[in-house]
Amino acid sequence: CEDNWLPEFFGGYFEGKRIAEAAALDALGGDPTYLTIVKPSFIYGGDSFGLFPPRVNYAYGSGVEQLLSFGLIKAVADITPGLIKVALRPPVSVDSVASACAAA
Repeated sequence: CEDNWLPEFFGGYFEGKRIAEAAALDALGGDPTYLTIVKPSFIYGGDSFGLFPPRVNYAYGSGVEQLLSFGLIKAVADITPGLIKVALRPPVSVDSVASACAAA
């Protein structure tokens, strides 16, 4: 699934993303200059922490972001396969994602 790094049950997730992106592009007449697709990694923010749905608060998420942004960890993530590579990527704050979306 998705370049053979995730179990097959994730296939529907990625297929749904492809369908949604194609539908958005089609709704804009097929002109990609009118479309911005944001694909952040794990997003954190707010003041609560929970499992269902998963939520990571700002204090914890920003600490994890700082830790996973160190050069050595980034270098390890670059050479690590599959799910471990994804887990070693720094999360992104909801404020950063919102700013990028608003700027687009």
